[in-house]
Amino acid sequence: MGKLTRREFVTISATAFATLGIAGCSNGSGVKATGTVSTGKGSTSQSASQSASASTSASTSTATASGTVTSGTMTTFDIVHAKRQGKELSAEHITQLVNDYCAGSVSDAQMSAFMMAVCCNGMTIDEASALTAAMVASGEKLDYTARFDKSRIVDKHSTGGVGDKTSFVIAPTLAALGLIDPMMSGRGLGITGGTLDKLESIPGFNVSLTTDQINAQLDSIGFVMCGQTESIAPADKKMYALRDVTATVDSVPLITSSIMSKKIAEGTKNLVVDLKCGRAAFMTNEKDARELASFIEQVGAANDVQTKCLLTRMDIPLGRCVGNAVEIEEILAILEKGKEATTATLWEDITELGAIAVELTSGASHDEAIAKFEEAITSGASLQKFHDMCKAQGGDLDAFETARLQGVTVHPVAATETGYVADIDAEAIGIIVRDLGGGRIQSTDTVNHQVGITDLVCVGEQVTTGQPLANIRITDTQDAAAIAEKINAAIMVSQEKVEAASVLI
Repeated sequence: MGKLTRREFVTISATAFATLGIAGCSNGSGVKATGTVSTGKGSTSQSASQSASASTSASTSTATASGTVTSGTMTTFDIVHAKRQGKELSAEHITQLVNDYCAGSVSDAQMSAFMMAVCCNGMTIDEASALTAAMVASGEKLDYTARFDKSRIVDKHSTGGVGDKTSFVIAPTLAALGLIDPMMSGRGLGITGGTLDKLESIPGFNVSLTTDQINAQLDSIGFVMCGQTESIAPADKKMYALRDVTATVDSVPLITSSIMSKKIAEGTKNLVVDLKCGRAAFMTNEKDARELASFIEQVGAANDVQTKCLLTRMDIPLGRCVGNAVEIEEILAILEKGKEATTATLWEDITELGAIAVELTSGASHDEAIAKFEEAITSGASLQKFHDMCKAQGGDLDAFETARLQGVTVHPVAATETGYVADIDAEAIGIIVRDLGGGRIQSTDTVNHQVGITDLVCVGEQVTTGQPLANIRITDTQDAAAIAEKINAAIMVSQEKVEAASVLI
């Protein structure tokens, strides 16, 4: 056996402890819930339960027969011990733990132990809602309801994918429809592209806005696209840094609280979540994705945010461009020309998510919402809003036209056989772009905004030998032939005609 990474060692150790009954781990996703998930094809009942440990807590708190810790004074040790035994914690005790951790009286080791216990024994919806609320309360919570009716305040979130550029069309379109979108986003890591990285490929674009700047821009334009302020959910920053090095990332309650604490704190009152599922997504199987969707929707409701998740496939790249500047190019074309400027899969993802946002805020039917959303794009109103936003945040779209090709050369990737495109491995494509410098392996890595893939074929299209499957933008030091070989390996060509699957699950 080769040398284990720290992450692998921690994961194996946790599994071994669970087998011995030390942590009682019986559910890798850490879920104890029953709920209903909304998807693009209707609602599906979800159920995942775990029995609590029969052991008695050493704390002075009282526990119900079902294993719920309901009251009494608890030390940090007591809280961790109770969760290790599979007991349900009260909101009071969860809030105490988060507050003490932010204050420095709970150590990283204690919080790591708590989160490992959550991974192994799960949380109920009430616990996850309390954890989310405590994380929100750890910092500033923005509130726009004094200036805007809560029914107008809406946002969209994606769990991340390859070529996922939907936010850049959805946010300005919602603003064009008179809605208010305080969109705060993050940077890319691994094969998942970052909204902020893509925006920063526009010369001068400022993603670091103050609260006053956000307020002013919402008043004048209707939306912002910026980074999370330092005061938004600081508990999440501290806890995620621990999760990343202690093999506690893949826990449904912890994922939910991380996503929702930021969205609730940013002030949105209606939220649509694009929950990706597939080989290039964080959630690779549908069961886990549905569990996460159920938690997100219920925790949103418990925290006064009307939330709906849309489960979508992330097996093939979204659209024809993957990278940073290249994806901004594609969204500018979509905002100008509509669906003819991209693939059917990306257009479906954009319009379905946009329609849900319109439904949440207006009560319109799905068909009416799609019609309104598409009209805002075809009328040019969405494109104008995007230009307004760029100008307000210092972005120079004229300079972008020149900057997008600086330091790179363009090379075609020729098909090696004739047939129909049957599959494109999104994970492989994401790795290629990351390794070109278009993404990060570690959060401290520098991103090259100009490299990437453009003009990518899509599933169902016919190709002939020698025809370009894509174009690559690379630096002079990178090997075009080797990169082209990798792209060819990621694209499957069949002799049988293939139809692209719907993006909806």
